[in-house]
Amino acid sequence: MLFVPNIIWAKHQPKDYFNAVTAPKKDITLIEGCGHNVQYSLPEDFAKVVK
Repeated sequence: MLFVPNIIWAKHQPKDYFNAVTAPKKDITLIEGCGHNVQYSLPEDFAKVVK
């Protein structure tokens, strides 16, 4: 099975880490209106992305 990194960030956070990741396929999800810990700030939105 191929692991596809999906990076979930608050919209205001920098994308430097995502740009540094090398993978055959990668994805980034930006969530607006949350704090540093997306899973605690907006758990419903975070869960939708993870499913």
